[in-house]
Amino acid sequence: MARLHDPSDRPFVVGKGSTLLILALGATVVVLIAIQSNPRILVSWHGLLHAGIAEGIDLSRVPPENPFFAGEDLPYYWLYHWLSHVLAGIAGLSPLRVFQLLGIGSLILMFVTAASIGRRHLHSTGLGLLVAAMALIGANPLGPAFAGVNRLTGRELVDRPVAVPTTYVSNQEADQLMTQPALGALYFARDWRRGQNLVWYLDNSSRAVALALLFPLVGLLLRSPSPFVIAGMVGIGFITTALNPLVGLAATAGIAIAALITATTTFLRDRSTRFRASAAAVALPAAACFGASLAFPAYMTLISTSAGGPQFSTAFQMTNAALAIASISVVTFPLAVWSCFRAPAALLAPVAVLTIAGGVSYLGAVAIVLPQGNEHNLANVGHVLLAFPAVAWLAGGDRSIRKTQLLCLLVFATFLPMTLASLASFAGRPTLPILVQGRQIQRLPVDGDLNSLYRWVRNETPPGAIFMLHPGRPIKMSGNVSEFPAFTGRSLFVDHPSY
Repeated sequence: MARLHDPSDRPFVVGKGSTLLILALGATVVVLIAIQSNPRILVSWHGLLHAGIAEGIDLSRVPPENPFFAGEDLPYYWLYHWLSHVLAGIAGLSPLRVFQLLGIGSLILMFVTAASIGRRHLHSTGLGLLVAAMALIGANPLGPAFAGVNRLTGRELVDRPVAVPTTYVSNQEADQLMTQPALGALYFARDWRRGQNLVWYLDNSSRAVALALLFPLVGLLLRSPSPFVIAGMVGIGFITTALNPLVGLAATAGIAIAALITATTTFLRDRSTRFRASAAAVALPAAACFGASLAFPAYMTLISTSAGGPQFSTAFQMTNAALAIASISVVTFPLAVWSCFRAPAALLAPVAVLTIAGGVSYLGAVAIVLPQGNEHNLANVGHVLLAFPAVAWLAGGDRSIRKTQLLCLLVFATFLPMTLASLASFAGRPTLPILVQGRQIQRLPVDGDLNSLYRWVRNETPPGAIFMLHPGRPIKMSGNVSEFPAFTGRSLFVDHPSY
C-alpha cells in the first residue's frame, strides 16, 4: 500500500468533468447501439436461464428453489437474481430489462471510478478513463490478423441464416445464432470468452457487475491503509464474490497472493525489517470466503464429478491455453511489467501487487480446467487487474503533456480495430419471437399456442405449481435451458442436470 504522492509531482491533467461525462455516455451509447442492432442481446447467451431464476424467486426462501428441478435448492449463485427480482418488482420491469440496466449501470460505475482513480493517483482524468478502456478492450490486439488467417484458410466470418429455428433450438444452434462466426475467428483457439471484457456488457449475467466492482476495489488498494479502506475492501470483496463467485474469488485471491509475494520479497531484501503483509492479504480472502458462502451451491456444482469437476490442465491444454493468453495479453502484460519500473515512485508498490495479481489470474486460466470452460473468468479478472498497471507508466517520467497524450492515443488505437471487429460480429443476427411489456415477457405471436399456454399458466395456476415437460427436448428460443420458467414464473419437475 502506498501513501498518496503530492499532486505537484506531476501536474498533468487531461480532460475535465465534461470529458468524463461524454466518454461515459459514449461507451453507454456504443453498448446501446449494439443492443439495438442485435435483438438477441436482450436474451443473450443465458438470459432465459437467469430470467427463469429471477422470476421464481421467493423472498422468504434462502437459498431459492431451483426452477429447473422443483423442490431442490438452487445449485447456483443467486444474489444477482434476488436483486434483479426485487428491482423488477419496484420498477415494474421484466428481469431481462433489469439485467440490461444493471450492465449499463455497471459500465457507468466503471468509468466514473476509473476517472476518480486517474485524478487521485495519476493526476489525469484522461489516464483514468484509459484505465477503464484497457479493462474493457485491452486484450487481443492481434484479433484482426487471426480473423484474416482464418478467412484465408476457408473459414466463413459472416453468415446469413435463412431458416432459423425458434422452438426446439439446440445449445449449439443458440450459440451460433448469437453472433457472427467472426467473433470466434478473432481469437487463437476460437475461445472469445477469454478476450475483451466489453462482450460481457452485451450479456445478461452477473459478470458485468462483478467486473465493474473490481474498480472501487483497486481504487481502495491504491490508497493509504486505514480502517475505512480495509472495511471497504472487505465489503466489496464480499459483495463481488456473492454476485459472481469465480470473479470475486479470482480477484481477491490474486491480490492476496500478490500482497504476500511483495511482502516476502521486501523482507528477504532487508531482513532487518519485520515481515509485514498488508491487511488486504488477510482481510480480502476472509471476505471472499464469507461472500462465497452465499454462492456455496455454485461451487458444489463446479467441483462435482457429474459436472466434470475442476482439473489441472493436460500438457496439450496448458500449451493451448498459454498461447491463447499470450496472444490476448501481448501488449497489456508487458506494459504492466514496464510500469513496475517506470510508474511514479509512490505507485510502484501497488502497481507491483496488481501486476502480480493479474499474472496469477492468467496463470490460473492456463493451469486449471473448470466445467463448461469457466476458467475464462480468471482471464477476465486478469484484464481488469492489469488495466491500472498498463497505464501507470504514462504518469511517470518527464515527457511533455503532448507526448503523453499521443502515447495515450497510441495505446487506445492499438485495440481499436479488434474492438470494432468484435462489435461488428454482433450485427445482422436473426430476430427472436419475444415481446417485453412491462413486468412480463411474451412469446410471439401473442395469440399463438405457446404464448396462450404461458399466459394461462401465469394467470390461472398457483405460484407453487410444478409442471412436467420433456427434459430431453426443451422448448427454448435460445440459451441452454427451457424457456418455460422465464415466461411463466413456475418451476419444472426436472429440466437440466446442471441446474
